[in-house]
Amino acid sequence: MRIRTFIDAAVQAPIIVTFNAPADAAYDFPELYRRVREKCFILYPGKLTSVGTVRVGCICDIDPGAIRRALAAKSVRHSGKWV
Repeated sequence: MRIRTFIDAAVQAPIIVTFNAPADAAYDFPELYRRVREKCFILYPGKLTSVGTVRVGCICDIDPGAIRRALAAKSVRHSGKWV
């Protein structure tokens, strides 16, 4: 899955980052939320835009290890579903 930010990085705020939701019929936000939450990360459904988005809060001390764990927790497609 290619992850793209919703707005240009030049104007992106550091607190909440908004990403485009996958344009795949198998994308299932509740399942993605559950699986990522199991890895101690929280996602928010993007309700502030007219297109499907996912928001990630960045309110804490983020170190390289946290980035590696977040990337490992990102969704992967498995058996036709985003998990």
